Amino acid sequence: MNETRAFEHFPTPIVLLCNTVPVLIYLSGIAITLKVSWIAALIYFLFILASEYRLLSRSCTRCYYYGKNCGFGKGRVSSWFFKRKEPMDIFSADMTWKDLIPDILISLIPLVTGIILMIVEFNILILLAVIIIVVMSSAGNGYIRSNFACKFCRQRIVGCPAQKFFGTDRVKEENEENL
Repeated sequence: MNETRAFEHFPTPIVLLCNTVPVLIYLSGIAITLKVSWIAALIYFLFILASEYRLLSRSCTRCYYYGKNCGFGKGRVSSWFFKRKEPMDIFSADMTWKDLIPDILISLIPLVTGIILMIVEFNILILLAVIIIVVMSSAGNGYIRSNFACKFCRQRIVGCPAQKFFGTDRVKEENEENL
């Protein structure tokens, strides 16, 4: 079996590369909502901040990478603001679709808004922002996670609720072999 090593600390270039996907989604979403009004863009921006706060305060404080650079650098950022909590246990931590609603809305809100704006009055820049959101939320996110972030993540090996939620039996067997 081809064993993939896990990073103790993710290298800065990988952290920067992994963050291009959410940053492009956030900026495209802000551009789209700004076309509605600055208040809509502000509300969307506050929603992004609330989602990041939720992630940093709940998941990152329980992650192996707390205080370290994970693929997205959030383990280190989390340690600046929040105290460490009991580590995650893949066998007791369950993730559901309900847990993903804020993450889905980050892309869905500007996507739907952009489509409505283009129906009302076509705008090539809005179309470009919508395309960026669709590509980054699907193929971009999948590519970054499977080739740079999750592939080298030690939390995935010791037990990750997201890996358990999205994973397959093959991944589960690989995790058990690496323990």
